[in-house]
Amino acid sequence: MRDKIYKHNKMSSIAVFSAIFMIIVAIVLLLSVKNARAEDEKDYKNVYINPDTGYEAIIEDDAALMAENDYEALLGLMKQITLYGNVMLKTIETNNMSTEGYIRALYNERFKSDSGTILVIDMDNRNIWIHSNGKISVSYTHLRAHETSQDL
Repeated sequence: MRDKIYKHNKMSSIAVFSAIFMIIVAIVLLLSVKNARAEDEKDYKNVYINPDTGYEAIIEDDAALMAENDYEALLGLMKQITLYGNVMLKTIETNNMSTEGYIRALYNERFKSDSGTILVIDMDNRNIWIHSNGKISVSYTHLRAHETSQDL
């Protein structure tokens, strides 16, 4: 009789441990989904897609240079550029390549051969760099990009 009670208690302990373990796993999964959803919402509010042209305006402030209330105003200005091409503002804290190499790789990754312009503020190399491609580069020339970066 005692062996049956011991086996029953042992099985109950395993069942309780398994249930607690499953609850902990479920909580961890729910929290990770909630965090991923919060990150997606944050990214979504810093992106505008022009419904007529399909071009995007994107702000990625990885260096945390902007105040939260500045995003909407800046995105409003960037929306105007989406009539002509994609536009992106990217700030970075660390960079293990040249700013020019970084921005070219970023442009190819994001926009491929589409028309657009990207402004990168590279805090690691202390550079501001603008890269344009496609039909937007006809109106936003190298000289104008240089003048803009000097004004910043």
